[in-house]
Amino acid sequence: MKESNTEQLIKKYKEGYSTLLEEKKLFNSAKNLSFPLSAWTTFVNKNRKEVPKTFNENLWKSFQGKKRKKHNTLTISIVSLAATVLLLISLNVTQINQETKHTFESNELLNLITNIASNLSVSESHHTIIYQDEIIVIYTTK
Repeated sequence: MKESNTEQLIKKYKEGYSTLLEEKKLFNSAKNLSFPLSAWTTFVNKNRKEVPKTFNENLWKSFQGKKRKKHNTLTISIVSLAATVLLLISLNVTQINQETKHTFESNELLNLITNIASNLSVSESHHTIIYQDEIIVIYTTK
């Protein structure tokens, strides 16, 4: 391999633009290279592994498995969302029922107090009103 061609291949390899065929040529001509690159090509040549014959079939099966997982993830997401919405609706209904119960109890208590207050007779002759408001009435005795 010519020196200028080798330099171009080294430049393309370092930039990441070399093809597999060019890299193969570069690694096979390790004798003509300078020290750091010759050590690297020796390492690559010693640790090169062969691609299994069923590589494409295994790869395709792994892609199919990932596609199924995405479908399962979508289904799980939709079911989780539906469960969350149902939970929020049930909590809201429970809260409305509790508010209605609280209002009913408050009305009963108000009616009871009104009945008790109406049964008590306050004679006006013994008491005079000093201050009267919507909530408070202050009496004095004579």
